[in-house]
Amino acid sequence: MKKEWGWLAALAVAMTGWSWSAGAQEARPLWTGFYVGGEAGAGFASYVYGNMTPNYFNTAGIQVRGTGVTQSASNVVGGALAGYAWQVGPFTVGPEIGVRSGGFLAQQPDPFFPTTDQVKSDIRWMASAAVKLGWGRDRWQVFAKGGWAGALADFGLYDNSTTVTAESTTWVNGWTAGVGADYMILDRLSLGVTWDYADLTAGSVGLNCPSCGVGVGFNSPVVDTHLRLNAVMARLSWHFAP
Repeated sequence: MKKEWGWLAALAVAMTGWSWSAGAQEARPLWTGFYVGGEAGAGFASYVYGNMTPNYFNTAGIQVRGTGVTQSASNVVGGALAGYAWQVGPFTVGPEIGVRSGGFLAQQPDPFFPTTDQVKSDIRWMASAAVKLGWGRDRWQVFAKGGWAGALADFGLYDNSTTVTAESTTWVNGWTAGVGADYMILDRLSLGVTWDYADLTAGSVGLNCPSCGVGVGFNSPVVDTHLRLNAVMARLSWHFAP
């Protein structure tokens, strides 16, 4: 009987030690402090331009042929990020900022005059500032983030038969949200993946069109913009000592 009690005591001590060790690993402050990194992946953009005023590109005489244009594009995306994390037990919180490349060129016939006109959209670059909330165990961390996002976007209408053009380069603001996971492959180097979504809008954007003229069937376009961006990114980050 004493032998059985001895085995049970040894097992209880071992389990207590394992539990303490697991808890210590969970609370290990691997994620505390400043970090910087780079990221690369695939991005997908959709452009919706609505409430377009009567103008040279959507009006024939007094007839307005339409007020909205929709486009989409995808491309490889690269960027840089930086942030700071406070860790309490397994939980982390802190700000994260980032910039990304653009290159989401969408080009198609103008839906109002498809035989002569074209519509082009593009995003030059993007930026974000978010609050990141994480939960870690040992070298793993999962996280969610949300905050502000913006992009520098181009929109243009082109009449190939007369060379009349209407263009605008506009900064568009909105919000972003995302989820992801990181793994500390070395003591200060983490590798991760994230999915991000951004929803950006701007109202009453005027396009510059010196040759559009004035009056019925002419005028320069004024539109509302709505951009949606999705990105799946791999990220590599260096974590400085707290």
